[in-house]
Amino acid sequence: MYTSCLYDDIFGLDQVVAINTKYPEYAKNNNISGEVFIEFEVDSLGFVNDICVLKGVHPSLDIAAYRAIQLLHQFKYPGIRDGKIDNITLRTPIRFVLH
Repeated sequence: MYTSCLYDDIFGLDQVVAINTKYPEYAKNNNISGEVFIEFEVDSLGFVNDICVLKGVHPSLDIAAYRAIQLLHQFKYPGIRDGKIDNITLRTPIRFVLH
């Protein structure tokens, strides 16, 4: 199940990213885990753009993290900087942990 709704703010971001993140079978089968750091932009219309893996772990996990952010699509509100509508850059870690 993927969530691709409009977001009120960044505070629910971790939960939505967790829902959207699928642990790759290859990584599971090969005991690959770690934390992928992603950067992305929320533009003046609230759309998610310019997704970038800042620090990867393994290509399979990096791609899964990238896709999880890509599925966000649009926030309910635009990026705001210094009280004005503007593009903002967000960074988030996406953790892949085997249980």
